[in-house]
Amino acid sequence: MSVHTRKGSPYFHYEFEWQGARFRGSTKEKSRRAAEKVEAARRAEVEERARRGEALKSAVVQMTLGEATARFWLEKGQYEANADSVFYQLENLVDGLGKNALLSSITMSELAEYQARRRGQKTKHGKFPANRTVNAEVPELIARIYRRAKEVWSDKEGGTRIALGDDRDWRKLKLRVPKERRRELSADEEARLWGALREDYGEVIEFAIITGLRRSALLLDWSQVDLEAGKIVYARKSIEAGDIGELPISDRMRQLLLAQRGRHKVKVWTYVAKRTANGFRRGKRYPITEEGLKTAMRRAVTKAGITDWRVIHDLRHTAASRTLRTIKDLKTVQILLGHAEIASTARYAHVLQEDVKAALDATSPRKNPAIVETSENEERKSA
Repeated sequence: MSVHTRKGSPYFHYEFEWQGARFRGSTKEKSRRAAEKVEAARRAEVEERARRGEALKSAVVQMTLGEATARFWLEKGQYEANADSVFYQLENLVDGLGKNALLSSITMSELAEYQARRRGQKTKHGKFPANRTVNAEVPELIARIYRRAKEVWSDKEGGTRIALGDDRDWRKLKLRVPKERRRELSADEEARLWGALREDYGEVIEFAIITGLRRSALLLDWSQVDLEAGKIVYARKSIEAGDIGELPISDRMRQLLLAQRGRHKVKVWTYVAKRTANGFRRGKRYPITEEGLKTAMRRAVTKAGITDWRVIHDLRHTAASRTLRTIKDLKTVQILLGHAEIASTARYAHVLQEDVKAALDATSPRKNPAIVETSENEERKSA
């Protein structure tokens, strides 16, 4: 007999092989003696099925969270546009729920407790994670793992099925998220920003305001830039691997890109080192990194007195709002932002409300004299 305990589970588990098929699972028993009886019964059941000539491959297979997250990363996560975030989130799930926890035994209560712990863990910047960040792990990412285990990893033709336990209502774990911010850089704020921003970061920030590219897509390699064809290619944020977006190069974008030629062989955007340290030489150019970009913008925003500003993301909002205000076409803005669904772009529809108001004013009928007179009398009385 061979039963054992697993971290994160109060029960003993069994594991054995028979004719090349592997069987494992929870005994749902907390005492070793009772667990061994469950294992013996399971072995006897398997042996009886073998004597009847049944395919043992039809057994239900248990999978640990550690196995599931590793397989998800190898098959899906590493190919996604936000791969670094997915890896970080998968690590959090394993650390928080236990790598040996069986998918079939993880309860809604344990997932809710995990959420509560994550909400109380400060980030490296000393802030608590937003509900949107916690949702990205539970329920969104773990729900994707369960769905893949059910729809892909389970061999329906061969009869193998991954044990997942009872169906879970993932919606009940969804934390309330505030409505999408509508933050746009005003003309006055933009003027102050240029006065506060380091000169060697100015061109990449202007490029961001024009294109609305996310931070991860903004830091281009020259291999992504085709000046002759007049386009750039980039990895879109998507759950699908290899989701590539294309963006045409405008006249101003071309000027900004041409100004970067000869500064670095691989990377488009570079900065000038201000001092010699940590392998960097003062006055020499080096590729701009995501952290460097955030730091430069954060300092400039603070110096310019711009408040309620999400360092890079609100530049994307600015690009979308300005483009929509100019061309008044949501479909074009959808292409600009690389959204797979128009519903994601519809959040910027508020920009068109001022046009609706102008249209209402322009099409209003002539004023009713009686109503005008009554209104004027009321104003005199109140005065």
